[in-house]
Amino acid sequence: MTVKLSKAEKKVKYDKKLCRMLDEYSKVLIALADNVGSNQLQNIRKGLRGDSIVLMGKNTLIRRCIKVHAEKSGNQAYLSLLPLLVMTVKLSKAEKKVKYDKKLCRMLDEYSKVLIALADNVGSNQLQNIRKGLRGDSIVLMGKNTLIRRCIKVHAEKSGNEAYLSLLPLLVGNVGLIFTKGDLKEVSEEVAKYKVGAPARVGLVAPIDVVVPPGNTGLDPSQTSFFQVLNIPTKINKGTVEIITPVELIKKGDKVGSSEAALLAKLGIRPFSYGLVVQSVYEDGSVFSPEVLDLTEDDLIEKFSAGLAMVTSLSLAISYPTLAAAPHMFINAYKNVLAVAIATDYTYPQAEKVKEYLKDPSKFAVSAAPAASVTPAASTAPAAAVEEKKEEPAEESDEDMGFSLFD
Repeated sequence: MTVKLSKAEKKVKYDKKLCRMLDEYSKVLIALADNVGSNQLQNIRKGLRGDSIVLMGKNTLIRRCIKVHAEKSGNQAYLSLLPLLVMTVKLSKAEKKVKYDKKLCRMLDEYSKVLIALADNVGSNQLQNIRKGLRGDSIVLMGKNTLIRRCIKVHAEKSGNEAYLSLLPLLVGNVGLIFTKGDLKEVSEEVAKYKVGAPARVGLVAPIDVVVPPGNTGLDPSQTSFFQVLNIPTKINKGTVEIITPVELIKKGDKVGSSEAALLAKLGIRPFSYGLVVQSVYEDGSVFSPEVLDLTEDDLIEKFSAGLAMVTSLSLAISYPTLAAAPHMFINAYKNVLAVAIATDYTYPQAEKVKEYLKDPSKFAVSAAPAASVTPAASTAPAAAVEEKKEEPAEESDEDMGFSLFD
């Protein structure tokens, strides 16, 4: 028959058990057990059975046992457990603000890259999944914008780092901060993965166009009047309502009405998907659009080339020397000098060859003859003719360029 122990006997038994475990085990995990039920705790004990034991008890009783056992055994190492046996205390609003402020200031000092993300219609479970996915080199911090602004301003004044102040204009709406040490593009792509489908709720502003596809709805014919109210063409097919053509039910930017929401619910359509949407990127005091993260090296080269061409064109148009326009200016100047030499009796070594060609164009054919002799005899004449045709326009352009200086 089971004998019911008194409180004193229970304490003695618990004390012996705890002392035995302190001597036997050198590793201890201190775990918070808020809102953990007895069945859940029993399952945990079953899962750990073999090399681990879960011991629950009052903190005061455990502290007393540890102190007494440390004195008796002379092992002061057990005393390091005492500060950990603290019951969770509910913080006041002021204490929560101080704790949040310290956390934000620490993260501002530790991280130089921040993604500002819009968190409209993002649930707590979805946010928790995002935190798990980013765990390692990124932290998601949510909070009231007024509190975040105040913390940033105070920290910027104390640290003397005014770069943090560029975050203030971005804290508008329901936004969160993603502090990261990783690659900004990879983190942004990881955040975009966690989108969850959502039904159309009444009064919600549609982020996209909602189109009801044609096909069998599975609804009985009594629902036909419901479709007629929304001007959706239907027909009865095999005892069910069938939509004939695709219908744009809601346009982007419009509010969802009660009829539209009810219809989409009946059809089982979840048209919208929500998640954290990166709006701005902060890096070492600079703020830029997230579209910049999608730029590749080819895009940068293309933009640089376009800018270089624009600078060159402007420099040539106003005759202002720049490094980009210098090669073109030298070529144009050489063309002008060559044109003057051709139009006058003045000459120089580089211009003599051009003048000889202009005096006797047949030299073009002579110079092309050695190259033509390598090819078969049948193609010699056409090749020479093509060469003459190619050189003749160049000859005319040189003459035009020369004479245009004096027109």
